[in-house]
Amino acid sequence: MHGGSVMLAITGAPPLDPMVEFRSFTWMHALCAGGLLFFSIVTALIGRRFRGRPFEIALAAFWGGLIIARQAFEVAWYLRPENFGWHISLPLQFCDLAPWIAAVALLSGKRWSRAVLYYWGFGLCTQAFFTPTVQEGVGHPRFWWFWLSHTHIVGGAIYDLVARGYRPTWKDFRGIVLVTFCYATTLAILNAITGFNYGFVGPSKPEAPTIIDSLGPYPYRVPVLFAIVIVLFAIMTVVWRPGSRKAPAAEPLPRP
Repeated sequence: MHGGSVMLAITGAPPLDPMVEFRSFTWMHALCAGGLLFFSIVTALIGRRFRGRPFEIALAAFWGGLIIARQAFEVAWYLRPENFGWHISLPLQFCDLAPWIAAVALLSGKRWSRAVLYYWGFGLCTQAFFTPTVQEGVGHPRFWWFWLSHTHIVGGAIYDLVARGYRPTWKDFRGIVLVTFCYATTLAILNAITGFNYGFVGPSKPEAPTIIDSLGPYPYRVPVLFAIVIVLFAIMTVVWRPGSRKAPAAEPLPRP
């Protein structure tokens, strides 16, 4: 009996061909998520070591420029007629907007961009590392778009937190709750009309299961999801100064 037949007999599933298919909770999942997170942490520690020096400023600028170039190429790829689909190609997901915001945070250090990157990066986009929705293997561009995009978001958030010393405040919390609520409501209305699932607040769901699937049927899971997000954002704020309504502000960024 061939190795593939043995695998099929034992697991009930054909063997994984990493060039063609990606499956969650496999060695390939662990390699991608673990390796990219490790790279992000190492990069952040290097940036922290050189904080305030020209090398760190150049490192952040390089990363921000790389994000812009890759994101622009991805958007153009999805908008090509042979790749376009109304339900997946519009750059409306939180994880479609977050890379642009990460680039702004790394290049300019604007407070609003650092706040959005922190809350969306850690609070929303880390889900992709635990329950990835990509199903294509390394031979398909979507595999690279998915993992590079989320690494730019989460890695950017790690970098700004560790290397540049961002710390959230309650003002940041109030602002991000308002922004997230308004944008999620807009997506929910669009999804209700079209049947799409942008922002995971629509009636459909991806073929690959996610944590959101456990929150119940649509539309009841939408308010539950938002309530969980608010609590999570609050925890992400108070964790920096337990028992206080004020959190330490971010350290000022070095100027070139």
